[in-house]
Amino acid sequence: MRPLLEDRWAHGVVLLTASVLLDFAVFYFVATVWRQTQEDEAPPRPQLRRVPTWTLIVANTAPASPPWPP
Repeated sequence: MRPLLEDRWAHGVVLLTASVLLDFAVFYFVATVWRQTQEDEAPPRPQLRRVPTWTLIVANTAPASPPWPP
């Protein structure tokens, strides 16, 4: 069986794409670790109220139940 894009894609393009994706992953991993190690002040309190628990339960269980009996 022949590879799907063997004739259309140069091997270098595939390696470049993989390298770019890996570079992004490494960059964001390092940025996340650096951000966690920085000592910042406490995050600001949100100005919005929490969504009531009962609305979350209804919203997450209602679509799972069919509208008619099976």
